[in-house]
Amino acid sequence: MAAASTYREEQDRVLDLISKSDATTRNRVKNWLNLGYQDFVLRELWPFRETTGTLNLVQGTQEYDLSTNFADIDEQNITAVSIQGAAQRKLTYWPFNQLRASQPDLDSAGESTPERYYLKSGSIGFWPVPNATPAVFIDYFKVPTEMSDDSDTPIIPTAYRESLIHYALSMEHDYNGDPDLAIKAMNRYEQIVTLARQNLLSQPGDTGAFRILGPADSRDWTGLSSEVR
Repeated sequence: MAAASTYREEQDRVLDLISKSDATTRNRVKNWLNLGYQDFVLRELWPFRETTGTLNLVQGTQEYDLSTNFADIDEQNITAVSIQGAAQRKLTYWPFNQLRASQPDLDSAGESTPERYYLKSGSIGFWPVPNATPAVFIDYFKVPTEMSDDSDTPIIPTAYRESLIHYALSMEHDYNGDPDLAIKAMNRYEQIVTLARQNLLSQPGDTGAFRILGPADSRDWTGLSSEVR
């Protein structure tokens, strides 16, 4: 089965496979496709979810709402925060409560170049309070934005988009009371997810001289001695 690229093409493929074309069924299929899209993307920290966004700091402002600045951000999977420009440095992540305990002046009016960042209630905060307006690069994993326009395409690589068709087929068969076909389609969906996992998440083996770093490591990584901090 050739991969459908756009939201409309995926809808049409599912409708063709079940030999239906009415608007009511299409609307259900739209929902099924988006449910499958969410399920696939949020299964893993896939490489195609990685991205970098820019946050422009405001002098004297300590906290910034994440969802306002980044519509697709996975707040639980921010991997690095770095100040750009003349004051360039990678900031160290500290849990908010620990930072408050260690730095009694956390909320004071004193301003300087931030050295640390924290996450709290959907916001990212900086300590000390920014004394200038530099750009901050935030590396993070994306969450999928629901497809709505016919021309929308999922962030899933083309080779694995067929999975969404099988997910939608499974949900539609289940809706229509055909559990055998529903299970068959869902099994195919899971096979493609497994294939993607094997192909996209494979890493070289750990050795004594080389260790694979993950998102959790990056929060504590302060850089090499030759790097600007």
